[in-house]
Amino acid sequence: MAIVDAQGTTLTYFDGTTAQTVGGVQSFGTIGSGTRTERDRTTLASTAKEFGFGLKDNGTFTVNALYDSADVGQAAMIADHNAASAVARECVLTLSDGEIRTFDAYVIEAPLEIPADGDITVSYSLRITGAIVIS
Repeated sequence: MAIVDAQGTTLTYFDGTTAQTVGGVQSFGTIGSGTRTERDRTTLASTAKEFGFGLKDNGTFTVNALYDSADVGQAAMIADHNAASAVARECVLTLSDGEIRTFDAYVIEAPLEIPADGDITVSYSLRITGAIVIS
């Protein structure tokens, strides 16, 4: 069994022109754990409940980082979060073993946490739209 180390995992965020590496990342939330909708396909001829499944909803992906407004990747996500109209951007998560997960997402939250005795952090919440491609 090959264990993949989290250290060295990176995220790039397409700002509309260039793919920008997001800096200051401390951790990422769960990705690819989306759920499928259930469709009740029970009929009067059924002897028990019957179900089918619909499309997968890939949910949200959280990027937890030390806040840095000068970081180009974070600045791109903040700009999209504050934009008048939402734009889905390409995101590329590269694991330390080279596996790549590519997906489109909207920045739906970017709250700051400001502790009394600590560094300011931010948790970017990205709403995934469409499929996650693993390569």
